[in-house]
Amino acid sequence: MSDRYGHKTYQNEVLETLRQYWRACRESGDPETAFMQVTEKMHGISHPYNKVQRLENGTEMPQDMPFVCLRVPTGGGKTVIGARAIRVFKDELLNEEKPLVLWLVPSEAIKTQTVKQMKDLSHPIRRILEEELGEVEIFDGPEALGIQPSIIAGKATVIVSTIQAYRVEVTDGRKVYGNNGQLMGHFDHIPLELKNSFPQGFPHSLANVLRMHRPLVVVDEAHNARSELSLQVLERFQPRAIVELTATPITDAKDTPSNVLHSVSAMQLKAEKMIKLPVVLVAESGFKEVVAAAIAMRGDLEKEAEMERNETGEYIRPILLFQGEPHSKERETLTVEVIEKALREEHYIPEAQIVVHTGDEKGLKGLDLNAESCAVRYVVTQSALKEGWDCPFAYVLCSVANLSSTTAVEQMLGRVLRMPNAKEKKREALNKAYAFVRSPHFYLAANLLRDQLVKKSGYDKKEAREFFVQRGKQSAFDLEAGGQRSVTVNLPEGLSVEALPAAMQKHVLKYDGTRQVITLTGKPDSKALKILQSAVQSEEAKELIKAAVDQLATQETIMTSPAERQERFAVPQMMLELGGKVISTDEGSWLETEWRPPLPPKTDDVPTLADAKAEENAGIIDVEGDKVITRRLPELGAQLRLIEVRENWSEVKLVSWLDRNIPHDDLEADVARAWFNAVINEVQKQVPLGRLVRERFELRRKLEARLATLRKEARRGEYQMALFGQHSLVKLRVGCGYEFVYDPNSYPAKSVCPRSSEFVKHYYEKVGELECETEKGTIKEEFLCAQFIDGLPEVKWWVRNLDKQEAHSFWLQTSTDRFYPDFVIQLHNGRVLVVEYKGKDRSTNDDSEEKELLGKLWADHSEERCLFLMVSGLNEFDKINASVK
Repeated sequence: MSDRYGHKTYQNEVLETLRQYWRACRESGDPETAFMQVTEKMHGISHPYNKVQRLENGTEMPQDMPFVCLRVPTGGGKTVIGARAIRVFKDELLNEEKPLVLWLVPSEAIKTQTVKQMKDLSHPIRRILEEELGEVEIFDGPEALGIQPSIIAGKATVIVSTIQAYRVEVTDGRKVYGNNGQLMGHFDHIPLELKNSFPQGFPHSLANVLRMHRPLVVVDEAHNARSELSLQVLERFQPRAIVELTATPITDAKDTPSNVLHSVSAMQLKAEKMIKLPVVLVAESGFKEVVAAAIAMRGDLEKEAEMERNETGEYIRPILLFQGEPHSKERETLTVEVIEKALREEHYIPEAQIVVHTGDEKGLKGLDLNAESCAVRYVVTQSALKEGWDCPFAYVLCSVANLSSTTAVEQMLGRVLRMPNAKEKKREALNKAYAFVRSPHFYLAANLLRDQLVKKSGYDKKEAREFFVQRGKQSAFDLEAGGQRSVTVNLPEGLSVEALPAAMQKHVLKYDGTRQVITLTGKPDSKALKILQSAVQSEEAKELIKAAVDQLATQETIMTSPAERQERFAVPQMMLELGGKVISTDEGSWLETEWRPPLPPKTDDVPTLADAKAEENAGIIDVEGDKVITRRLPELGAQLRLIEVRENWSEVKLVSWLDRNIPHDDLEADVARAWFNAVINEVQKQVPLGRLVRERFELRRKLEARLATLRKEARRGEYQMALFGQHSLVKLRVGCGYEFVYDPNSYPAKSVCPRSSEFVKHYYEKVGELECETEKGTIKEEFLCAQFIDGLPEVKWWVRNLDKQEAHSFWLQTSTDRFYPDFVIQLHNGRVLVVEYKGKDRSTNDDSEEKELLGKLWADHSEERCLFLMVSGLNEFDKINASVK
């Protein structure tokens, strides 16, 4: 689901987490403390923060610099998140009018693509930058060597470069650190005596421009920039913050593992229609067979696309990607040339529909595959698409390389996962991706590809198990009579079932010795797997058996969950009747009554400003020979703090600046200005105007936060009057034909409970966002509560209600935000029970009291169709038992 601006819900969640973290960093002054606070709030357990240790060159990252990672799987829109993160940085950390950003990418190909997107005024990325930041200037790395002070002062500025270009060992790197007359204007404020202290002349370099402004550094595909040398490059610029974007964060590095602040799951991407899932996998043993099958599939999809356009108007031209083998002197290989020849001579594909793209032949260069005028339907490559290429029309992947070879298909699989226009299609075939591979068996291919999706594309191991299905089947499993789940494989050799131990033979449902076909069932453990593998000789047979056992391990039963059976799970919603019209409780336009911040301001309205510290990390970067050195200059930090504001500021101008930079659409203009003016008058009794001007960014943040608090207080009173019958124009309704219905096909949990298989009544197959153990290894009370609910005979099914998933979870509107109860339970008697579990430490705070009042209000107006319980501690489980009787 998207918000009113078209932004995806999970992307908003990532950025809100980042906002909370950077705000906590600013308030505490300690990135480590902030990280532990925010992760504990999110997960119930604080995650350790890995500081970047002293680097080889003897320097350290600045202590106030947050360095965190956002984990987003392939297809999740990392560039969009990075672009929107700049606004969050500006709001929470920046003390200048406009942000300066150093955007680092791993390769020239991705740099070219990123710069093109950011400079193209019609591209969504450029539109996001302008919507969030206003005027924006984009520089390719070398272009920044001529950047002028007026640009940085007047526009948000993004410099896109590879991290390699900032190493002094390369030509471009020497230009970054070298003296540059075009940049002298940036250093006019530095005293002459300080400049004269440099024996070889003061270095007016781009490196020092960056260091002086302490930019936000965005590291795209961050796993490629984790070397000691790369970290040294980052350290030189003393960034205000570093945020890494990657699908596969480095978590096992010895000294500098990534600090993963937020992770996005594949279920979230699928729910938001960002990716095509599942992947329909077809395994064929021969070259001609796999090519013919893939071509036929693409043809079928084009017919589906034509019907889709007739229904919706959306244009899609399905593209088939062929991956060939590399040339070899030792054996004959199925190269790009072999595939291209087969397409033309055996399948009569028109030349205009085929593009070859390799290291030598760049057929895709300058070609817009999304244009309706483009005829291309087949792209033939070997590995040149694995970086800097994206085309949502790519639906089918065909790899002619045998999966057992080193030319694996996983590098290309991510290219067919992106959903065109990120929205669900009417034709179900267009919501899936398709992979055709040369492999002796489906299960072997699925196992190999699944492992690589986890390693290369950042998908969770448990989620990846369900990514692949066989063509013509809903799942990758066979169902025998009596409901037994089984897997059948064709082995390259025979085995003696009779020679297996009796305990092992129970897992062999059938065996056809003539055809060498074995059907396995049950859930063989690791010991059973070793016994089975020891019964065959070849590595291929051993791998096939392992793949089959792994498939059996993913599930023990079929279609056990109510969601899989498409059972309807509906919960009455709380609505408001206003003037005969029934509206949702979050449609609070009727709450936009006039409110006014207090005049004169109260004591809590007047902010206090902490004593400003000199810039501890101030310094100058210089080059001596082939070595980059950094001179720490505390006196420069003091100078930077004492720089006078160049404009002629006045109290009126400061109030106008606050008025422009603090959102307050719900206040009349004269009311807002009067409050700002009164607050500034009070602050000036303690702080002179000059300091207020220099620290106006911190002042803005504090006044914006105070206005938000006052706004919540005003709305809380009005909202509670409406809910509890004190508002003459509003009536409360529960149900009345309005229900929230759980989508049986979508449950976008951020994480999956590792003990999901222990629950037999959960509405969905997996239980989302339910942690089992504390840091000390004891069972969490919330998990015990879920077990208790699952064991009640009166319970038909229940769901772990996902937090902050308004389109996929049941919620009740509080006076300030949405309340997502922990458990929603369907009883056999037709009633719905909602349970909110709170530990004793949280059961008496104001937040919990409001939630309990709201839940009981919802139940009281439901005409006995609904029940609500707030459970505090293990000793209150009996309350659940009593309520369902």
